[in-house]
Amino acid sequence: MWRPPIILCAWLIGAGAAPGQKLSFAETEAVYHGSPIRPRVMVDGVPQQAAWSSREIRPDEAPAVFSNRILDPLPLSYSSLGFAANSTSALGNLIELAGDERVADHAEVIMVTWAKAADYPALAAADASGYRHPISASIYELRTALDGTVTVHLVDEATAHVHIPWRPLTLPDGSPYPYNGYAFKALIPLNAAMTLPEQCIVAIAFDTQNHGTNPLKVSGPYNQLNLALTGALPVIGRDPDTDAVFWVQNGKWYYPARNWGGFGSPILRLSARATPRPAPLLDATAEPVNAGVYQVRAEIPGTNLKADTVLSIAQAPVSFETAGLTRSIADPDPFITVVNASPGLEAAIRYDGSASVPVRPGRYPFTITATDRNHSGFLAGEFRLTGMTFQQWQQRQPGDPGGGGGPPAWIAYATGTESPAAEQPLRLQATASGPTASFRRRREMPGVRLELEFSTYLSHWVTPATVVEPLDDLWETVTAAGGGTAGSAGYFRLRARPD
Repeated sequence: MWRPPIILCAWLIGAGAAPGQKLSFAETEAVYHGSPIRPRVMVDGVPQQAAWSSREIRPDEAPAVFSNRILDPLPLSYSSLGFAANSTSALGNLIELAGDERVADHAEVIMVTWAKAADYPALAAADASGYRHPISASIYELRTALDGTVTVHLVDEATAHVHIPWRPLTLPDGSPYPYNGYAFKALIPLNAAMTLPEQCIVAIAFDTQNHGTNPLKVSGPYNQLNLALTGALPVIGRDPDTDAVFWVQNGKWYYPARNWGGFGSPILRLSARATPRPAPLLDATAEPVNAGVYQVRAEIPGTNLKADTVLSIAQAPVSFETAGLTRSIADPDPFITVVNASPGLEAAIRYDGSASVPVRPGRYPFTITATDRNHSGFLAGEFRLTGMTFQQWQQRQPGDPGGGGGPPAWIAYATGTESPAAEQPLRLQATASGPTASFRRRREMPGVRLELEFSTYLSHWVTPATVVEPLDDLWETVTAAGGGTAGSAGYFRLRARPD
């Protein structure tokens, strides 16, 4: 069944606009700086004053009702269809939606660009990261008459000026780029008042030099712009006819296009809401300030010339500095202090992957991540939590620590026997294999070394082998055998000294 193409124009011409005038955008990617951000708007390359309206696109507010498997991060490239090389104006697929949400929000589609910056020096000089091109997403309802005649009816269409990156020449490590194409996501906001049919055709369209609703008649990087394809089944929703696509080629549309050759269908994600957005759908007072993705509409005063684009505001990078990466459990605030961050910046600290602060002395890898929606930042390092230092212990002791007949101060600190009435630190026992000694000590003792020695005749001292067993987060027991036989004599001594 043949029908004329039913794809709307990527730009609108109205009263006060010369025929063929084109509205375009620049600076549609920015970094958060706390003030409103607008793209530059031009007509035939001349900057213009425009009236603006916008809305933020929040994927978390609009769940997917159909989705192929869109990987994150994307693969470098995909199998794809070149529109210019295949005389194509639009390509789409019949899909069946999941869930109950039916109020349109936005579509994401995977595209593949083959154009290199070096091949378009004038465009690359204007923007070293890429160029912008209007991409349309059209929603059709499929109808079948009693005689079997298939027709498609346009429900709605939306167009966004999408940033198309240049195909890189090298990988980040400097090695040659291994593919002819480079994959990227194109986000197209939909009419937020549109109700999606349960089954619909979603078609992606754009103009090239010789094809499209309004062929551009000049060569450009859009001649090397492709639509990514997959043969995999969708992960959300259903593909009612996996052997067919909707195809507009050489000015004629085909559905079902069964001579497609099994190349797959466009990779896309369609998102919808349960209820309509509050009016107005595009708010003239909603200035894009925060980091995020926005649908922005520009209208030239005195004309009906208008167009939509997608404005992306990236998070502002921040750096973190830290204080106190070695702290004691006896410090008033023993944990990492983040300094030199923006006022009010929210950040999450993880100790060895956990949000819980450590309670046991030890070494902990840590990460600090900015969680503020407008900033991005990351820092990793190692935090050391020590036990109570000897100086901190001394400050907590009344009178003369270690005096009055109790253990010497260093021993009292290391073993927790700080009063005269306390049990002596060494506990001795005669066993079948000779004398043994055991004592309790701090798991960490910053600046102190505790040594156990053994002698048979008090003339030659050796360091015996020990067995260490944890008692709790702060203390452990040490047991040592002096050697010898049952009934043999021996002497142990415990020494503590600054380290």
